[in-house]
Amino acid sequence: MHTGEKTAGDSRYSDLADCMRANAARFAAHKAHYVRGRIDEIMNDGKIPQEDRQTQAAAAMNLFHRWGETEEGYATASAQTARKWADFEADGDDYYLQYRTAKDEKVRDEHRLLDDTTLPMSDPFWDKYYPPLGWNCRCTVVQVRKSKHKQSVSEDACKAGEVATEKAPSFRFNPGKQRKAFPDGVSYFKHADENTPKEVMHIARVHNRDKYKTISKIVTYNGTLMIIDH
Repeated sequence: MHTGEKTAGDSRYSDLADCMRANAARFAAHKAHYVRGRIDEIMNDGKIPQEDRQTQAAAAMNLFHRWGETEEGYATASAQTARKWADFEADGDDYYLQYRTAKDEKVRDEHRLLDDTTLPMSDPFWDKYYPPLGWNCRCTVVQVRKSKHKQSVSEDACKAGEVATEKAPSFRFNPGKQRKAFPDGVSYFKHADENTPKEVMHIARVHNRDKYKTISKIVTYNGTLMIIDH
């Protein structure tokens, strides 16, 4: 197993970190855009008594704030497993990768279906069913020795993965391979319209100006490459 010392200057990790930060910035900008739109809808909704609009808007903001903690937790878990993937790449298929749940009573039944799935790194299973597989997912992946573990049947594992993510198909991605903190089909990305790109990129620039003073990061919006710059 890869045990080489990791240094701050390791280009694998620094480039991955930049990509993850850029994607997280995009997610945050999309959320800010969506939240602003939702609050505007409430404050201008003629069906809601004017004296109740501020109360409802405040309740909506509190809900978005609570979701923020879950979203931050997901981004952290995604970054951790993405870094693991970078480590796994150093060894390739010399070892198997094994999917592991937290193995306690809080594990979702659908995620339990994948517990101990053991396959080579090159298996297509890992393209879609690499954790985290949803909000608050605590699953992980570890390297195991081929001599001590039996390889799973890829087709069966992929079928189990499809069932495991049936309620959350947006999470069928691999943050390490795609170098993203959040999958494209999740949450606020789905609420975009033709006016979103310009507004989102303005938010991203304003709120992430310090992070991007010396570099430009490419961000994908509906298949179009866009630049966050200073």
